[in-house]
Amino acid sequence: RWSVQTGNVSAKIPVPPVFPNPVNPNRNSVVPPVTPKALEGEFDGVSYKDMAIYIGQSAPQYIYHFKNLDANIKHFRPFSWSACLFDGFYFLYRKMWLQALLVILITSIISIPSFLIMATDMGVMDSAVINSIGNLDLLVTISTVLSIAYKVFLGYWAIPQYRKTVAKNIKRIKANTSSVNEYYQMLVAKSGPVKPVLYIAVFMIAFYIFL
Repeated sequence: RWSVQTGNVSAKIPVPPVFPNPVNPNRNSVVPPVTPKALEGEFDGVSYKDMAIYIGQSAPQYIYHFKNLDANIKHFRPFSWSACLFDGFYFLYRKMWLQALLVILITSIISIPSFLIMATDMGVMDSAVINSIGNLDLLVTISTVLSIAYKVFLGYWAIPQYRKTVAKNIKRIKANTSSVNEYYQMLVAKSGPVKPVLYIAVFMIAFYIFL
């Protein structure tokens, strides 16, 4: 409906900050700082500059990985430890709603044997029901192996999915705004993760540990 190139609006478009190196500002590291040159290019019709605005403070890591996905580096596949360790919480935190729903559903199914044993230990379920299930220990072992394999898969799956989600969300914002100024105002307003999810995750993990 409109284009950034239309009219003299360049002075009103927010420019993504040049993020310092997140590991050491004075040295090169695995993740270099996001400079204007690093923000050149686009994915699925969305510029990396706009993606950096939308992502927020974690833009250095994500833009670095996004562009390496484009470069088709041999044997390169970005891995997200956050997705690996926190599975559904990570996807909720990063506004990947459909992926989060799918991940939580699959995680719940894989964890059924462990839930049954936990329910018995807490007295919620009659132990006779558990005893009627044959080879429960084997099911728990299989569940544990599947859970580990699934978490590794999520670690590799998360970043490509996040790039697609960021591009999709930005295009939706653009479609629902009528001017460049309104677009960037909305982009900034919608930027960053869902921080309450982090607090909920910490609370639930602490509750589980001290249960």
